[in-house]
Amino acid sequence: MYNLKINFLDFIPKTFFNLFKYNKEAKEKSNTSFLITSHVLLDDKTRFLLIYKKLIKKKKIFNQQHGSAYQEVLKNLNLMPIIEDKISTQIFWGNANRKKICLPSPQISKINVNYHKKKILFISHPNMYFAYAGHPVTHYKVSMQRIELTLKFLKSLDKNIKDKIYYKYLYRHFVEKDLIKKKIKEINFTNTKPEKLLNKVRLVILNYHNTMFLKCIGGNIPTVLVNNNFNDLNHKARKIYKRLEENNIIFRNAKEAANFINKNYDNIYHWWNKKSVQNSVKLFSYNYCFTKQNWFKDWYNFFRNNKFK
Repeated sequence: MYNLKINFLDFIPKTFFNLFKYNKEAKEKSNTSFLITSHVLLDDKTRFLLIYKKLIKKKKIFNQQHGSAYQEVLKNLNLMPIIEDKISTQIFWGNANRKKICLPSPQISKINVNYHKKKILFISHPNMYFAYAGHPVTHYKVSMQRIELTLKFLKSLDKNIKDKIYYKYLYRHFVEKDLIKKKIKEINFTNTKPEKLLNKVRLVILNYHNTMFLKCIGGNIPTVLVNNNFNDLNHKARKIYKRLEENNIIFRNAKEAANFINKNYDNIYHWWNKKSVQNSVKLFSYNYCFTKQNWFKDWYNFFRNNKFK
């Protein structure tokens, strides 16, 4: 374990710094006939908007599930029971639960990967090192294990591959940038939004099954997930994730993941387009990150057919 210097501000919900802004936005939306939010339900902004006294009186509040941890997690890890009872309809990215409404995600699109590109994008989880808002999977120990795994993975890569990495950390609380720079000199960091780099890299590597993982798999982008903690997955999700693991998309062992990339870096196209790999990607996408080229038509028809006023 590494000793970390912790700032007490890391413990304060970000809502604390944006109350005036959120209050203004809530007042503006209080005159609408219904509200659609794409923020994750655990998000501070969403929670504030949904408890705003004028908005909760509305009968039509919709939330489009933004990321994982809704249809994949165990029932006893339901994250937002208090907030969900204020929502009339929740719209999911995938068909894991046939009884729920599924519309194609506006945030996912198929990307034509340029395999001539040399770079690799490594996306690190937002690192919520401190459990807050009742979230059960953000404990300090789990997060530290993730960083340990990340360091072991990066150290096991060949030097010529380390040189090709763009390391993108998604800031939330603690940021591991200084720790990574100290341990591995070859890594280059980027401040560019991951979505803007997806068509400029040959491969995407992540250390957590978060929203970006869904975007990459749904976009059919060559992706490797290095993570050894899937304790929060339900029975159905475990089977689907297992298919990805069998096809070398998911690795629980850091050295095995690094060895796979060292060996297959020059043949990413052949690996990713194998029939078994593509079948596992399609199965996962159908259940958790469904997309269509003309997604707007489905959304338009959904609201038109329900005739909301």
